[in-house]
Amino acid sequence: MPAKSFDLRNDMHENADNAHKKRIIFMGTGPFAEPLLKTLFTQNSFAHVVGVITKPDAHIGRHRKGMKRDLHHNPIKEITLSHGVPLLQPSKITEATHNDIKLLKPDLFIVVSYGKILSEQFLALAPLGGINVHASLLPLLRGASPIQNALLSGFSETGITIMQMDQGLDTGDILTQAVLPIVPEDTHLALQKKLADLSATIILSTLSDLIQQTIKPTPQDHTKATLCQTIDRADGHITWMRSTEEIINRLRAFTPWPGIFSYWNRSGIKQTRIKFITLEDARLTAEILTDITPATVFTHNDDLFVRTANGAIKIATLQKEGGAPMDAKTFINGHSDFLGAQLS
Repeated sequence: MPAKSFDLRNDMHENADNAHKKRIIFMGTGPFAEPLLKTLFTQNSFAHVVGVITKPDAHIGRHRKGMKRDLHHNPIKEITLSHGVPLLQPSKITEATHNDIKLLKPDLFIVVSYGKILSEQFLALAPLGGINVHASLLPLLRGASPIQNALLSGFSETGITIMQMDQGLDTGDILTQAVLPIVPEDTHLALQKKLADLSATIILSTLSDLIQQTIKPTPQDHTKATLCQTIDRADGHITWMRSTEEIINRLRAFTPWPGIFSYWNRSGIKQTRIKFITLEDARLTAEILTDITPATVFTHNDDLFVRTANGAIKIATLQKEGGAPMDAKTFINGHSDFLGAQLS
């Protein structure tokens, strides 16, 4: 949607209920930002959202000649339009964007998973500057993928940090932190939802304290800072020389994207990419694993396993490249040569 889909000059009229409230511009994209924005719209008694900035609409799927791709579903856009609030979707922040924001006269920016660096000049457009909601216990896991990295690292807990924004990468002073335990069943999507709901729970008290100036920002200990690993499709490639725990953690972190996979080097056939969808820690005894080298596919009591550096993992569901997901027994019935394979 273009930035001028609303006449921002005509959107300045406030009703009596909002006249005394601080004016917020919300900036965010994606499902992590959704619960917090809903909370700001429906439960906020001391501030109100006067505008929302989200990323431009994007097409999904591979481009194929003669085929039209679907537009990406943007829940932030839909929520905003349902509340009749001005929506901006600039591809980059320009002087024109600054001018649009000035018309909305914001007191504060709230930024959640927006994905762009905001300049000091931009943040100065609001007297209270900007606050950012980040899905880790800063200074741990600064960067764009803290939820996946918490799972990759095998953390037992993570949390939400609400901080004042500055020119660094997640380096601002901390306003609020809330801790969330990580359970073995958590995948990226499950943990993302829990953290998103947690951020929506703590935003209002933080916002109230900030407006009333009853909160004291706490500088981060930069000596303890860690940075997130950037995630791309190639990170889903696993080698079975890793420990069982590492491989399970990669599955949790990379579900649903990019998933985890290995290559099956079949005799006389081009190597085949195998995606692993459901895995379990096998906890087999050392006696059973004797003489089985890491990366070897084997069976025990009719179940399918792969040997790891320190144990074995049970394969429940897998998918051959170009095929459909299958349970392990069905897969073996059609690919008996998978038994004994060395995965790479």
